[in-house]
Amino acid sequence: MKKILLIITLFFLAFNSQLFACSCTYYKKIDIRQFNSYDLILKGQVISIDKNEEDWEKIVEVKVLKVYKGHQVNDTILIKTGLDGASCGLNFKNEEKWLIYGYKNQEGDFSTGLCTRSKKLILINPLFSIGERQFLKNYRNYDGFIKTKLAEGELKNGMPINTWKYFRNGIIWETKEYSDTGILNGKSKVFYENGELHYETIYLNGKWISSTYFDKDGNVQKVYEN
Repeated sequence: MKKILLIITLFFLAFNSQLFACSCTYYKKIDIRQFNSYDLILKGQVISIDKNEEDWEKIVEVKVLKVYKGHQVNDTILIKTGLDGASCGLNFKNEEKWLIYGYKNQEGDFSTGLCTRSKKLILINPLFSIGERQFLKNYRNYDGFIKTKLAEGELKNGMPINTWKYFRNGIIWETKEYSDTGILNGKSKVFYENGELHYETIYLNGKWISSTYFDKDGNVQKVYEN
């Protein structure tokens, strides 16, 4: 009787692990908030894979080809991921090239998984989407400093708070005001190339209130209200 109960229990656990497999939020186009949330972004090639079944993880050695964010002075780096898809692990294979988004824990170890933007680079798409490539090219770190500034502001729990400035070709082209929970709250302004205000939108706790458009001489053109 005990053996039968044990078999039923093991079957239930196996079934349950499949039922509650890794579930992730779908990522749209990369933005500044996502970029800032990662500790490491690089392009690399898998050299070796070691399985640690006791901790249910794989330790992947990656040859670093290009670093977009993070301090990595060595030619290779070790990155942990789950043992399989049920534990949110990525299916790395030797010699494959990957664009890896990773997090760093308190011990200094890097990890990645299905719920990151990490992806395998294939021949028909040797790098990654044009938009993502251009974003990382502009926003990559160089010795800890952003080479081309896209935005400036404060983060709290990975969300923008207070006033953020957004740049284009080194010039401020937009400002936004956020609450302390990352919701638009206050004035959002977009500027002309000459620095004059193009339009101003007012939000209250994420709700659009009004928008006012100006010509390049500062005269009001249109006003839209909720």
